[in-house]
Amino acid sequence: MRKAILIIIIIHLFLAANSQEQSNLRTLTVSLINDTVMLDNLIILPDSEIIFDTNGIIINDSIYTMDYPKALLLSSKKLMSKHSEIAMKYRVFPVNFSEPMYTRDKKETIIVGPVLQKANTSIDSYENILSDNQLNKRGSISRGITVGNNQDAVINSNLNLQISGKISNDLHILAAISDENIPIQPDGNSQQIQDFDKVFIQLYNEKTKLIAGDFEILKPIGIFMNVNKKAQGGLLNTKFKGKKNNSNQFETVISGAVSKGKYCRKTLQGQEGNQGPYKINGCENEQFIIILAGSETIYINGKLQNRGKEHDYVIDYNTGEITFTANCPITKDSRIVIEFEYSERSYARFIIYTANEFKTKKGSFWLNIYSEQDSKNQPINQDLTPDQKQLLAESGYSISDAFIENADSVEFRSDYVLYAKNDTLVNGNTYNIYEYSMNPDLAAYQVGFSYVGQNNGNYIQIQNSANGRVFEWIAPISGTPQVDFEPVRLLIAPKKQQMVNLGGKIDVNPTTKTGFEFALSNYDINTFSSRDGNDNVGYAIKVNLLKNILNSDTTKNSLKTNFRYQLINRNFTAIERFRSIEFERDWNLDKPIDEDEHSALFGLSFKRKKIIYSNYNFSILTGTADYTGYRHQLTGLYQKSGYEIILNSSLLNTDSEVNNTQ
Repeated sequence: MRKAILIIIIIHLFLAANSQEQSNLRTLTVSLINDTVMLDNLIILPDSEIIFDTNGIIINDSIYTMDYPKALLLSSKKLMSKHSEIAMKYRVFPVNFSEPMYTRDKKETIIVGPVLQKANTSIDSYENILSDNQLNKRGSISRGITVGNNQDAVINSNLNLQISGKISNDLHILAAISDENIPIQPDGNSQQIQDFDKVFIQLYNEKTKLIAGDFEILKPIGIFMNVNKKAQGGLLNTKFKGKKNNSNQFETVISGAVSKGKYCRKTLQGQEGNQGPYKINGCENEQFIIILAGSETIYINGKLQNRGKEHDYVIDYNTGEITFTANCPITKDSRIVIEFEYSERSYARFIIYTANEFKTKKGSFWLNIYSEQDSKNQPINQDLTPDQKQLLAESGYSISDAFIENADSVEFRSDYVLYAKNDTLVNGNTYNIYEYSMNPDLAAYQVGFSYVGQNNGNYIQIQNSANGRVFEWIAPISGTPQVDFEPVRLLIAPKKQQMVNLGGKIDVNPTTKTGFEFALSNYDINTFSSRDGNDNVGYAIKVNLLKNILNSDTTKNSLKTNFRYQLINRNFTAIERFRSIEFERDWNLDKPIDEDEHSALFGLSFKRKKIIYSNYNFSILTGTADYTGYRHQLTGLYQKSGYEIILNSSLLNTDSEVNNTQ
């Protein structure tokens, strides 16, 4: 019996693979440059063609003619005037009836006697767009059968295809195509990683690049808009040059996509002698998150760390855990900062992004626009009732208090962890609590517990032989909770973050340069609510001036001055961190400035040939009424005859209501 089943499975796999190879369906895109287009090298099955326009609408067959034996499309003037490009689907005969057929290889045939050979005649050659000399193709297709003692037989099919090369003289293609739905995360234990689940098609030439699928949005020019996002959608990048003046150039990037992750920044305090693993939580205090592969940057004491077993750390993206290697000893004084993206699917999150830069002989100007917004009407991992939406609408910015009870009444099942609801009297107070039960008459509730912080909850996880986690109620003392879990669920509010950034750099004359930048941000942490929205909009301004006082081409000496002023409004919200990783520590700030922040810098730099270089900067930072900081920085370099003398010094003075430092 087993042999018969095995033979049937092998025959099924053979027929499935054979049917895949013999598919006669063709799908292609045709540019109507000429009125006659050759479609294939096989005979087209009569009346099997379907022609669409760019909008997917079927074109009537009265405005074109098909020559099926020659596989030709004969376009009319009406078709060419309306459409420059069409899409086609048709079927072909599996063999070419015009080619000679042999039962043996022609090379094995011995011909005796004179042979008459016909001269080759020149014919029009049509280049196959997928010919081997044009594209490099590699990949795999796999089919399998999954069986088990508790499930029916399931047939699985996976496709992975990579294509690269030229599809025309000035157009290239790069594609990674897959039909696998389960994302595969790399191990995160090497410096170089491969995005296994990255699926995209990229068409490009010297001036234009078009991507459809998975791609990354990278930081544009400017300071305030710092964004690095993994997204899925479409991106167009193109460049233009002036017809009369080639020094005038315009470059634009336009993208519309769905965000694959959410940006988060976490600070960890190192433990003496503990190399890890250190658990990373989400920005909404999610306990179990999946970090997007390759999106993390880790700093220890302000120094960027490298991923890999032979470097500084390894990371498990699926569990969100970081382990540091022996090359990076961790102590209680280690300041660990990690910035990353993680998969957060409470709502469908859409991104609209454009970056535009215009360059002239005298300078450059840019305009960047970014919008990332949760669709509040398209929740994914949470189903919101009208009452829950009303709760979020009334919460305003207090979204951390939007808890709801997480208990559902269900029928008894022995393989579920179920609870009974009872009343308990403690010190004269009555508490309504949930208790784990296996009694079919009492166990009627399926309860979910959330971590709410130490001494904020009344339930604790206990060890039990049940198939799942079991929680037990701990009585509060004097009304104060003693543990850290509650039978509640936090409602995640939809958010919106937008920014417009414009600026420019101008060469006033050969010795003077100036620049400016302005950014306007709009951040709403709860789009369900119109309350507390007065501080959503903020702005940031920066201006700078650079003057070369001394510039002698004969002696190669230079003396430059630099002035910069920057204003950060208290309501300005950056997309990602745009200042140095140790900004607060550099200025002795115990917390971020929550008022309008003003900063100014005056710099002076001197250079003599390649021997001496020195730079002096004086900076001022003020934000609140009780804080002002002054910083002096002096750096220098002297090198001659293979010797180098390097100077790097800094002096900081701060005045605040709490303390004064130097």
